[in-house]
Amino acid sequence: MWSIKDEVIFFNDIVLDPFMGSGTTAIAALKNRRKYIGYEISEEYVKIANNRIANVGALL
Repeated sequence: MWSIKDEVIFFNDIVLDPFMGSGTTAIAALKNRRKYIGYEISEEYVKIANNRIANVGALL
């Protein structure tokens, strides 16, 4: 199945998320074998994102 992500973002590319929130884009990047950089100003959301990413990382 064709996907735009396979045409635009190559494996090992870096995905930038300047409004990271709870880390959904970072999780999608990890699941699709991409690296990511995320920015978030809310400490609460940083903690949430870190926990979610750690849980996904354990599954990969």
